[in-house]
Amino acid sequence: MGLTREQAQQASDITFEEVYVPEWMSGDDRKTLAEVESKLDNLNGDDPALRSKLEQEQTELRSRGLCFVWSLTAFECENLQSDTQKHLGKDSQHNTSGFFARLVVATVRDMEGNPLFTSKDVGWLSKKSFKVLNRIANVALRLSGLSKEDQDEILKN
Repeated sequence: MGLTREQAQQASDITFEEVYVPEWMSGDDRKTLAEVESKLDNLNGDDPALRSKLEQEQTELRSRGLCFVWSLTAFECENLQSDTQKHLGKDSQHNTSGFFARLVVATVRDMEGNPLFTSKDVGWLSKKSFKVLNRIANVALRLSGLSKEDQDEILKN
């Protein structure tokens, strides 16, 4: 007997992965984290209690730089493709029209799966570091099963 409709409907096939984005942490958190990591680097093995305390603080601070990247549903992928193509200009063969920012909007959510960003955020997200957007986008594409060819198809005029 094969797969049933109910099994397919009830299957939990949307996944997520934590992505560390220290660039988006507050300046104070980045500074404190650097101080804690420096203390850990310079700590001798003589004080396991202090090492444990610093490692806990490091873990807490690093968690503030985590975002949760979720895989796209089929509907979200189709919307991303449609939205991206809508924003491509006629003379912009190599213009991705905010594709990376749109992908971040579509896939970065909180632990419960609620979107962190909206389509209104695409403008300012497009002005953020490509290095950061690319890090998130690579995870989103991999989790969603999108190949380079799929990405090219989405960006095709």
